Amino acid sequence: LKRLADVKEQQDSSDAEVLKKLAMALGKDLKWLQNGGGEDVAKWKRVKWDAKKERVVEIDWGQQELKGELLPIIGQLTSLQKLYLGSNSNLSGSIPSTIGNCTQLTGFSASSTSIS
Repeated sequence: LKRLADVKEQQDSSDAEVLKKLAMALGKDLKWLQNGGGEDVAKWKRVKWDAKKERVVEIDWGQQELKGELLPIIGQLTSLQKLYLGSNSNLSGSIPSTIGNCTQLTGFSASSTSIS
């Protein structure tokens, strides 16, 4: 049986791993994402971390010259409340259906992108 602390640590790293994969798929490297914050997600570029829940609750990557498609793993960020990707003209593709797993999502922007 996994200890509760092990499960909690696995969940904490899950959001971080999702962010890393998303950033890399959108043409950014870990140095850009981590923004000098190392492994401390709370210090990462334009990411809001809820310390109480220990989950990512907001991503504001608008106007960041992102390119590519939003990956279905976005749906693993189940505490995500706001996702802003606007003004990244090289973003394309469809909104993954897995975004439906983000049941707390109340703010979303993909204006000035080719996301449909």
